[in-house]
Amino acid sequence: MSPLEDYIRQAAAARGIDPEIAVRVAKSEGGLNDPIRQSGVMKGGVREPSYGPFQLLIGGNGTNFPEGLGNRALAAGIDPRNANDAYRGIDFALDEASKKGWGQWYGAKAAGLGNLAGIGGQPSGSTPQAPMTVADGPKGQESYPSPVMGSMAVAQAPKAPIPPGVLAAASAPKSASDIFGAMALSPQQGPQFSPVQIMGPSPEQANALSSLIQALKGRMA
Repeated sequence: MSPLEDYIRQAAAARGIDPEIAVRVAKSEGGLNDPIRQSGVMKGGVREPSYGPFQLLIGGNGTNFPEGLGNRALAAGIDPRNANDAYRGIDFALDEASKKGWGQWYGAKAAGLGNLAGIGGQPSGSTPQAPMTVADGPKGQESYPSPVMGSMAVAQAPKAPIPPGVLAAASAPKSASDIFGAMALSPQQGPQFSPVQIMGPSPEQANALSSLIQALKGRMA
């Protein structure tokens, strides 16, 4: 373990930051070996002025880069370009992370870490995945939450209204001259859904059906 890594671990633990997460961010930024390592990124012919394990950026006029954490470190009396200030630069970076998270470091995102990963007791795992979505074609890249099994209501077809005449006939007193009553009172009426073969109507049933037909004719007259 390098002296820089050992110091990062101790400084992170002292601030309630998971040391493993702090080391992962540093490895993804400036590394753990050179206390004043400068970024190799070029922009407009100018090398990015970011330094140290946490790549504190000293941007501004003439650099082609915006001001960053390095400028604020300078204002606090810490020069990320000076090896003698390397440990103070680490302290400054971890103080920022403990207050605001890892959002100021691209290396944290590249390492799959969420903004508060390992900070203040937060989970130290990678960034949680967003809920699965279902894309609605490429036209606008709209997306909607995936349906959860069991949460979709089954559409029911509307029930047809019962004719008033049927309701009245069903609610009237039952008698042998009534179609509903005859079906209920016929002594030969077998059980519904009989498991045995159903034969033709018995003489009594035939007489009952004939009476029903006569009764219906009388009602329709």
